[in-house]
Amino acid sequence: MLSASFLFEKHRSYNSKDDVFVVSPEPDLHVYDLNLMKDRCLILGTDGLWNVMSPGMSVQAAFDTEKNNERQILEPETGHVW
Repeated sequence: MLSASFLFEKHRSYNSKDDVFVVSPEPDLHVYDLNLMKDRCLILGTDGLWNVMSPGMSVQAAFDTEKNNERQILEPETGHVW
């Protein structure tokens, strides 16, 4: 017997107009070799993130946050900018 929440999720994630499931139960998996001399962070995101931000926007947000954190550590009197 299937639970009601399972049935609800299946119904909600189905786009009947295009006859496709909008949310896939199968994860997208990728394997990357990291270079500790080059790679500074790892951005993990769900479809919700990638639906509204490009990879470039995500990298820029991580870069800006890192620079802001460095500035806060080096010059704490300047205050933290969010």
